[in-house]
Amino acid sequence: MAENRNLQVTVKDCSSKSSHSSSFGEIIMEPIGADYDVSFGVSPIELERRLHELLEARLEERITELESALECTTEKLIKKEIEATWWKDTARLVSQHVPETSRFTFPLDPEIAVKLSKFVG
Repeated sequence: MAENRNLQVTVKDCSSKSSHSSSFGEIIMEPIGADYDVSFGVSPIELERRLHELLEARLEERITELESALECTTEKLIKKEIEATWWKDTARLVSQHVPETSRFTFPLDPEIAVKLSKFVG
């Protein structure tokens, strides 16, 4: 709970009557009936609230950073998928235009031939 304290406010006029400069004066706040060793610390509830706000702000910043990184990575993935599709289509077109007899001029291992045919065809 907030603790109410009585304060006495003293305003000292810093301007002299002969001076034409504008001055707001000096405000001195002194607790009434209290010693000068009174602690004006922050209450535990206020500290907890501030900590919660700080953590929440940091988490929101981190979420924003992660969302941005995810969006960037998704765009890169889409570009790579498009590139892979382009290479696959290019390989298919090239294989269609190369005569069957000149495709392989060396003996090909049957396992490799099956793997290549899955990739190209």
